[in-house]
Amino acid sequence: MKKSTAQNIVIIAGAVIMLIPVILRIAELTDDVDSIPVIFSIGGGFMVLGLIWRAVTKEKESAQIIETQYQLLAQKLGLSFLMPQTGHPHPKLDGNIEGFLVLCDIYNKGVGRSYLPYTRFDIQVNNPNLLSFQLYPQNFLGKMGKRLGGQDIEIGNPVFDDQFIVKSNDENFIKNLLSSPICHALAKDWRCNGHIFLEKNTIGFQMPNAIRDDEHRQKFEKMVSLLFMLAKRMKSLET
Repeated sequence: MKKSTAQNIVIIAGAVIMLIPVILRIAELTDDVDSIPVIFSIGGGFMVLGLIWRAVTKEKESAQIIETQYQLLAQKLGLSFLMPQTGHPHPKLDGNIEGFLVLCDIYNKGVGRSYLPYTRFDIQVNNPNLLSFQLYPQNFLGKMGKRLGGQDIEIGNPVFDDQFIVKSNDENFIKNLLSSPICHALAKDWRCNGHIFLEKNTIGFQMPNAIRDDEHRQKFEKMVSLLFMLAKRMKSLET
């Protein structure tokens, strides 16, 4: 018997048990009013047990789906897969790709049960001047902000500038970094929610949610490729 079937049976059995005294009273087959709370408690216990069992099972199944996708991502990128551990319930990937140290991790934003998981891919780069930037697709509000004079760096590529918001503490740097080939690739291949950033010695991509299916993973892999284009371009600007 499947777990989901057994869980449903437990929940339904609890509901039926709770209904028994009500049915008997309506049918006037019993006057034992004192037993009703006891029967309700038993039925309620079955229902709570079934609901908790279902919730725990779904959580385990969800964790297994995520682990499988990150194992596939590790194989694709040639990275080490680190199993979830106490205090960090999510898998991690780390390693070295083309001379760059990288880390892929999942972390939660929020408090208690009200949190949202985020997936982040970091590449370590040399950044002695503490340059920084943020790059993300612009939505309707972003376009309105631009029209109203919101702070945003125009790269000079009309297609790119129409699709993305760019912010940086060094305008010359970001314009040199975002070369025409990179602007073209970003405009063509960006398929995920999230943003690319440079902070201290890390250039990274962050997106909401964990990877749960093949389509999502393949889109994330494309974003990793774009991120490496930026990391290599940044390294070339050092000389």
